[in-house]
Amino acid sequence: MKYKKQIITIIITAVIIIAAGGLIKSRWNVWFGNPPEYPYQPTEVPMRILMTYGCNGELSRMFTWIYGDKAEEGRVEITNNRTGATTILKAHSKIFSSRAGRAAYYCASVDSLSYASSYSYRILHPTDTTELYHFRVPAKGEKTEFIFIGDVQDTLGGISGKLFSEIELRNPDAGFYLFGGDVIERPMSCYWDQWFASMGTIPQTKPILAVPGNHEYLKGFPPYLEERFSLVFPYSKEMSSGDNFLFHTDVGDIAIFMLDSNKEFWTYPAQRRWLKLQMESSKALWKVVVLHHPIFSMRNQFNNILQRMAFNPIIKKYGVDLVLQGHEHAYMRKAMINAERKETTPIYITSHTSPKNYRIGFSGNSQRLGGGDRYYQRISAIGDTLTVETFNSHHELYDKIVILKTKAGKQVKDCATGIPEKIEITPDMVRNTKKALKYKSEIDAYFGNKSK
Repeated sequence: MKYKKQIITIIITAVIIIAAGGLIKSRWNVWFGNPPEYPYQPTEVPMRILMTYGCNGELSRMFTWIYGDKAEEGRVEITNNRTGATTILKAHSKIFSSRAGRAAYYCASVDSLSYASSYSYRILHPTDTTELYHFRVPAKGEKTEFIFIGDVQDTLGGISGKLFSEIELRNPDAGFYLFGGDVIERPMSCYWDQWFASMGTIPQTKPILAVPGNHEYLKGFPPYLEERFSLVFPYSKEMSSGDNFLFHTDVGDIAIFMLDSNKEFWTYPAQRRWLKLQMESSKALWKVVVLHHPIFSMRNQFNNILQRMAFNPIIKKYGVDLVLQGHEHAYMRKAMINAERKETTPIYITSHTSPKNYRIGFSGNSQRLGGGDRYYQRISAIGDTLTVETFNSHHELYDKIVILKTKAGKQVKDCATGIPEKIEITPDMVRNTKKALKYKSEIDAYFGNKSK
């Protein structure tokens, strides 16, 4: 009998090992493999020109670009159009070698701009000079307005360019653009080219902020953020945050705190301490936290639980108004509920503009969901009022909330009660009729419960 038990134990162990080995082999490339990068050549003129903020908020700018594959003298000539004063900013450069090519990346910065002023700038190299680009620094107390975009994650030759040009045309007063990670499909030069092409002239004329997403990471154990992201968006280096991609800046009355939810869980205590210190020193009227993975997942209540445990207590303790997220390729708005059973802050928004749509799992106890479409947010703050408007890919208003700060405390107004929710099934969500029918029944059950 003892011998038989040993044989059974050995057989079960062998089956488990073989099954685990098969699973690892079948999922190896998904977990750890990086597809080959297409070879690329150095640019012959300054390209991928991008403007972003530094630590001094709207009074600072950082300019990045690539040019050739040899470091040389690069400068930014910037002129205050109101005073006529011109300044030459010297750039520092770095050669980045990827798996399929190399390029010289440049960065120049200024932190002493003037309020209520327009500026012109151009990139200077010994043999090349770009056209003039223009931007404006708002006046003190002026309304702060920006566009939030969750995952882009577009394919080569994709569809984002049309959407982004329409967004810019419809929102000329947006002061900057904020991305919730996965701006590219993979950390490859061709996908960076795709993103910049789809953005048109927005990166040269409006500051761009972005947190990293998992698609900016190279797979491995552990995965790591490819350096190209930090060379395009260098502001994290302005903060003393070690290897974590963290950043805080104030724009108007809004403080923006950016986290890296893709990092290993053992980095979360350090990120949490950083967030706590930044929150304690912030005097901003409005606080916005941005990270890639949703604090509350609409797909599964246990998703991102470590991020929720690490960051959400700080978010709630220090009165964060808005949490902006991506990753799940659908739309969700969730508010905290106070003791009077009324919606209050923080408000958690998950959004995306990717052509890839994911199924919703109907977790998270949200107030509003959307699926099968692309969404973006126009967020504005003036005085004691913060407004968040969500639009779909047809630029129709899909959701709207207003947060008011009064002597009695914060009030959240849901202004979308008359706008119907839509959750559609697209071909990329389901592989067969059986799954489509199951998902449709889940959608019907969701709407059925809401109508009660």
